[in-house]
Amino acid sequence: AIWGVDVVSAPIWDVEGILCCAHLKKPVITSLHTTYKLAMQFKPEWRTDLQYKAKHVDKVIAAESWLLENSGAILANSKQVINEIDEGYNGVLGRVAARVTTVLHGLGAPVAQAVKGQSASTNGAHARKIKVLFVGRLEERKGPDLLLAALAQIRKVLDQVEVVFAGNAGKDGDPYGQRLIQQADVLKRKFP
Repeated sequence: AIWGVDVVSAPIWDVEGILCCAHLKKPVITSLHTTYKLAMQFKPEWRTDLQYKAKHVDKVIAAESWLLENSGAILANSKQVINEIDEGYNGVLGRVAARVTTVLHGLGAPVAQAVKGQSASTNGAHARKIKVLFVGRLEERKGPDLLLAALAQIRKVLDQVEVVFAGNAGKDGDPYGQRLIQQADVLKRKFP
């Protein structure tokens, strides 16, 4: 085995596992995330810069298709990502369905039990809060607005939750970033 590696696990983004799969003939587990093809709708500059699109973006999309067809296994974090990629790549995941596995992200019952079990102490102070960390670019396709909307749905325990956003907010004056700030401010005023 080259470098003592028996199997490689890599994300679909930037087709990082393609060298190992195509040239080194190593089994590659490709994890599904946003692909270039799916990201095109959020990247108008990719569609308008025709030279960049032809020399880079289209080639990466072709490599993504090849990698999906040839990976030893494909790892998804939801049925939704499987459906989106399958639809975007002309049914490739349906053709290799035996190699597709779904492993859901999430913490399950311990978080729900911890939130449910917390209560105010005898002196009126609250017990330690559950901390939620959102890490990712603060853009629509990453869903920070959905997290804020979900928080509004759990208002009974909202005082027991602290949410921290860590990520690039985009350019100054970004309309989406401004909407996020307004959405968070409304949430804070409604449920202090």
